[in-house]
Amino acid sequence: ANMWKSNSGALPVKNYSTYEWGAKPEEVDAFAEKTLRDNYQIERMPCWNCRLLHATMFEVKDGPYKCLVDEPEYEQMAAWGPVTGITDVEATMMLSGLTDRLGLDNNEAGWLVGWVMEGSEKGWITEKQLGFKTGFGDAEGAEKILKMTANREGFGDMLAEGVRRASMKLGGKAAESAVYTAKGNSPRGHDHRDRWAEMFDTCVSNTGTIETHMSAMVPEAQGPANPMVVSDEVARTKGLMQLEDSAVTCRFNTRMNHTRLTAAINAATGWDMTPDEAWDVGRRAVNLLRAYNIQSGITKDQDKPSTRYGSTPVDGPTKGVSIQPHWDKMLENYYAKMGWSPEGVPTKETLDKLGIGKVWKDLS
Repeated sequence: ANMWKSNSGALPVKNYSTYEWGAKPEEVDAFAEKTLRDNYQIERMPCWNCRLLHATMFEVKDGPYKCLVDEPEYEQMAAWGPVTGITDVEATMMLSGLTDRLGLDNNEAGWLVGWVMEGSEKGWITEKQLGFKTGFGDAEGAEKILKMTANREGFGDMLAEGVRRASMKLGGKAAESAVYTAKGNSPRGHDHRDRWAEMFDTCVSNTGTIETHMSAMVPEAQGPANPMVVSDEVARTKGLMQLEDSAVTCRFNTRMNHTRLTAAINAATGWDMTPDEAWDVGRRAVNLLRAYNIQSGITKDQDKPSTRYGSTPVDGPTKGVSIQPHWDKMLENYYAKMGWSPEGVPTKETLDKLGIGKVWKDLS
């Protein structure tokens, strides 16, 4: 609710096809945290001594979307709200819980269903193919799509391959409207056309999602501007998240603060590690992941967004603003700052510096 009201352009709406969600003011207010907790919260089960309010149980007591669910966090609300054009917060909660129970990834499922809805509306996916007619805002249709995908029933057999493979199989306009990276992973639940750092990082990432976060970057890297600063900052902050992962800490609490995290590691182990040495733990992980991906056949050509993911907004706060004219230069700069070749391959010097020079023989 707050993100929509701020009109920042960061809320993902209707599969990136528009910035017109269609929610009435009172429907938007229903997505606000206080409204949700006042109306639906029945139990809290946070991690011990955590300062945050995660792990909360919500209940919709009656009506067509009656359900008992883990509190849908922001990205569940985005997927089953604006991404799919749904404006009923209780439908959003029901679909979030269903996605969890079916064992589907929330972000991928949201982009998949949003793509099917748009395709059905515009005729790229026919009623005969899908088995029924749907479109943005159709919560019952979303429920059907999720179930047929999880069970690989009918058209769901193709959808179960994910939005990239499904869209490529259909081809044409359907392929051009799918949101994913060239490696095949889907982005998190924001409109990254307003968050260039997050889009760029998602596309160059060696994993299924971001490898760093804008919160650790300079203010100039926060929005849809300053492409070379964005490229610099994505490279500079690489390794911080991987250090946290190696220490098995919650990012919501350690906040990528490697100085404090190093002090905690030293206190627990009796080591005398410096913050830079700790950061290198994360940098090693990033370079090892990159090396593995290269050996698996991933190339420079896959460090980019799909047509729709990297598209220029047609309306909304960032209408007409595009990252695409800057992409190649950003990528060239990123590789250089990472100590990689122009083809995105870690150099022997970089690997030696990080103490993983033995990997070079598999890349040369």
